[in-house]
Amino acid sequence: MAKYKHSQEILDKCTNFKDIKWFKPEEFKYPHLMDRDLLLILDSVREHYGNPIYITDDYRPANINYGSKTSLHKYGRAVDIRSKHLSATNLYKLIENIMYIINLIMYRLHSKPGIELEIDNSKDNKHIHIGLLADNKPSKLIIKC
Repeated sequence: MAKYKHSQEILDKCTNFKDIKWFKPEEFKYPHLMDRDLLLILDSVREHYGNPIYITDDYRPANINYGSKTSLHKYGRAVDIRSKHLSATNLYKLIENIMYIINLIMYRLHSKPGIELEIDNSKDNKHIHIGLLADNKPSKLIIKC
């Protein structure tokens, strides 16, 4: 589901999307600034989940005045996602797939970042946040209701 139109210059910089099957640069505000390992995890999660996943937030430039000043979004290492198929059962299935893929892929990555997984099930902002922490940082799970 393409949302953004990018110049050819930006699209030429999107080498991080090589071999990414389920997502296109047009689905991201700043595709050329997204972390390659995060894109690989996201693509694998979508493959195993079996339903469309939509990006609701990705890279955030420094001049954006919402979110944490130290947000992983500011480094292209976090995304917020949604699925139209997010019943309670499918939410569990999606989270289960995220954890499975993270465990599967982590040993293949050259780096060993921790994972920041936030499930926001609040009335106005249902989404799942996936972020890659710096190497050797412990993973964390955040649940908001």
